[in-house]
Amino acid sequence: MATILARISLTVQDINGPKASTPVYLEITDTQTVAQVMTELTTYAGLVEALSDGKVVRQTITLSQLPAGQDGKPASSSFVSRVATFNFANTAHRKSGVVVPSFLQSKVTGGKIVLSDTDVAALTAHIEGSSAPLQYTDANGLSLSTFADAFLGSRKHRRAQHAESIEYED
Repeated sequence: MATILARISLTVQDINGPKASTPVYLEITDTQTVAQVMTELTTYAGLVEALSDGKVVRQTITLSQLPAGQDGKPASSSFVSRVATFNFANTAHRKSGVVVPSFLQSKVTGGKIVLSDTDVAALTAHIEGSSAPLQYTDANGLSLSTFADAFLGSRKHRRAQHAESIEYED
């Protein structure tokens, strides 16, 4: 029986609108069901709400696992701001994007994503072919059904790049 690290995060809002989050960490055994995990989330939120005059407006649980085989540094050519977005039609016939940061240049030809590439096709087929109990959805819970298109883009992630330490003297 293995254990999985999880994080519960509650967002509490006060009467004036500001919100504060309160994270707590726990271990979950791999024999727990989703229903049991969600019951724990609801129970914990209720306990916190009983101690606060704010309102719990969001409750989230995140499961974490370190990826296997991820030793060492990222490739010297990696930049997380360089992204590929794969759009899928949802059940309301709207597009929803799946973003891959630091997209490999070897999967690009003529400034376009090579859709016939084995790895690209595997990702799109995996999302298209998902079904209950593990169905890929958009943020509103609408199933992603058909691959629509893909494009390259850039998302700014420069804060860490430009972070520097400043020392103050007395």
